Amino acid sequence: MNTHIPFLESVLVLIAVIFPTGLGSNIGVAFSRKKYTIRWDNAGLIIAYIVTIAVVAWAIPSARVGVRLSWWLLLGLAGFLCFFIEFGVGTLAFVGMNHRLPRNIRLSSPYDQYPQVTWVDVTVVCLFVVLEEVVLRSLLYTVLTTMGLTNVVWLAVVMVAIYAVNHVPFGLIAVAQKVFSGTVFVVLFLVSGENLLVPIIAHMIFNCFLLVLSRRQVEEVVLS
Repeated sequence: MNTHIPFLESVLVLIAVIFPTGLGSNIGVAFSRKKYTIRWDNAGLIIAYIVTIAVVAWAIPSARVGVRLSWWLLLGLAGFLCFFIEFGVGTLAFVGMNHRLPRNIRLSSPYDQYPQVTWVDVTVVCLFVVLEEVVLRSLLYTVLTTMGLTNVVWLAVVMVAIYAVNHVPFGLIAVAQKVFSGTVFVVLFLVSGENLLVPIIAHMIFNCFLLVLSRRQVEEVVLS
C-alpha cells in the first residue's frame, strides 16, 4: 500500500540545501589534491549546488528563477554595505574575545590563502555566487512557500538562518557575520519582488571587493 507523505519532496530538497559540511564538502574531497587555487577549492560546492538545482527541478517542476531588469538592480550596490557590516561584526567579535581594539587588520577570507588569483578564479567566484543565490535564495524560497511557509517575516528568518548555517565550516564568527549580510541579501530579494538579479549583483560586488582587498596580507580581525 502506497501512502502519500505531504511535502516529502520539499523536505528532501530542504535537506539537500543545508550542506555546510555535507554534500559540497564531500564532493570537494575529489579535488583536494588538485593545484591549490580558488577554482579547484570551489569545485565541490559548485557541483553540489548544480545537483541541488537538479533535485529541485525534479521535485518541484513549477519552480522558477525570477530574473528581470528593473531599477531595483541599483540596490545591488548594497554589496558594499555587506562588506562594512561583516567588517564591523568581525571587529566587535575580536574586541569581545581579546578585550582590546585590533592594531592591524586582516581580511581573512578563503581568498587570502591563495598565492595567485587569475581571471579564471574570479569567474569561478562569480559563478559560485550565482549558484549560491539560485539555491539559497530563489529555490529555497520556492521550497519554503511550497511547504506552506508564507509569512514574509518567518520566510526571511528561515532563509537567513540556512544561509548562515551553510558557513559553519568558516567558524562561528563567520556564521554571525552571515546572519547580518544574509539579512541584506534576503531583504533585497524580497523587496524587489523575488528578482534574483538584485542579490546576485550585491553578492558579486561583495565577493569581488573582498577578493581584491584580501590580496593585502595583514593581521587580526576576521572577515570571512
